[in-house]
Amino acid sequence: MCVSSCPSGYYANDTSGACEICTVTLNCATCYVNSTDTKIYCASCNYGYYLQTNNTCLAGCDQYKYQNRWNHSCDD
Repeated sequence: MCVSSCPSGYYANDTSGACEICTVTLNCATCYVNSTDTKIYCASCNYGYYLQTNNTCLAGCDQYKYQNRWNHSCDD
């Protein structure tokens, strides 16, 4: 089936032309592939994880940031 965008938890693989599941160990709710280094990065995080400045999801935030539970990010 063809879709215009991939569902949550998947990213568009331009090489295969298919939606592929976000790597489970990254804890991404949504993810994408960076065209420069072809690595998978998080766009948003699963519940209980927070988006870091390097687009990864961790269970907590750096010392000088707080856990924004509204959008699951680490904010100043």
